[in-house]
Amino acid sequence: MKSRTNQAFRDLLAQLPKPVQDLARKNYLLWQKDPRHKSLRFKQVHKEKQIYSIRIGRKFRALGELGSDGISWYWIGSHEQYDQEIRKL
Repeated sequence: MKSRTNQAFRDLLAQLPKPVQDLARKNYLLWQKDPRHKSLRFKQVHKEKQIYSIRIGRKFRALGELGSDGISWYWIGSHEQYDQEIRKL
C-alpha cells in the first residue's frame, strides 16, 4: 500500500521526543511490510470516513486517511491527544 505524510504530520512528528520519532519510523517500516501486524493495531476509527489509526508504542498514535491511491498520514501525537482527535471526527 502506498503511503505519504503531509506537512502537518511532519511538523507534529518533529515536536515529539527523539525516542518516539525513532519508534514511529520503525513502526512505519513494519507497517509497510505488514499493515496488519498485531503490534501496530492498524484499524479504521470512523464508521463512514476512511480514517485509520496505528499504534506508536503504548502512549502514541498516528491517524491517516485511506484513499484510492493509498494512505495519507496527517496526524501523530499522544494517546490523550488522539482521543481528542477521534472525538472531532
